[in-house]
Amino acid sequence: MPYLTRFRNGFLVGFGAGFVTRDVLGNGPSIFRPLVKTTIKAALALSHKTQEVMVGLLENAEDLVAEIRSENVAKTIRTSEARRARPQTPEEEPKIKSRAHKSKGS
Repeated sequence: MPYLTRFRNGFLVGFGAGFVTRDVLGNGPSIFRPLVKTTIKAALALSHKTQEVMVGLLENAEDLVAEIRSENVAKTIRTSEARRARPQTPEEEPKIKSRAHKSKGS
């Protein structure tokens, strides 16, 4: 989930920049504390919800991949059984080449 990591890193950088700005400009008025607290709560809730959605999407994708693999295996088994069940034509029969062994000294 690289997108969540980038989002979280960007959020932390922005949040840190806010604190640095506050320290550079002096202590801000106390009215900003509730605003910052609410913003942090919203960001954490959004991050948590995004992670839940991504986990759900990943599980669905894994289920689809497993279903497709299962169908491919079943198809392969049916195909191989059908090939074994039908008689082979002369072109399909395996060709065995016999080699005459030459003896030394003849």
